[in-house]
Amino acid sequence: DAAMTDDEYLQAQREARAESVKYFGVANKPEREKWVAQTFLVNLGINHNTTEVVAGEDPPDVQFRDARFEIKEILDLYKVDQRAQAQIALKRFKSRIVALEAQREDVDEAIKILHESVRQFEEFLSKPAAPAALGAARAFEQEAKKRLEDAH
Repeated sequence: DAAMTDDEYLQAQREARAESVKYFGVANKPEREKWVAQTFLVNLGINHNTTEVVAGEDPPDVQFRDARFEIKEILDLYKVDQRAQAQIALKRFKSRIVALEAQREDVDEAIKILHESVRQFEEFLSKPAAPAALGAARAFEQEAKKRLEDAH
């Protein structure tokens, strides 16, 4: 698979553009409308054979069994559905914001408590140990060593 030359690339782009122009041209309007109706039926979960969707006479644009559709009506339904989905998403997002803000308040409070604890420990450790405390610590250390030696 060799890389395309510039000329081959340009030719491929021209062909793709020509196919697009043809597909979106007036002559292909019935095929595009059938595709929209078929996609609509699939999204609704309606089993159908592609031969059941036929181009109608303007209007309607498309006929499926006994139903006749104008593509604008189908697209309008998608807009309604998009609005409903957007409303659901908005409600979920707002709910999630409330939950996260509550968590943030809990985290902020925990951080505040930890900062105060750090401050208290730093203040405690910044002072020299009291001589009596040092003496008691040395006495405990000596007693612990003696007990360990006696245990062996």
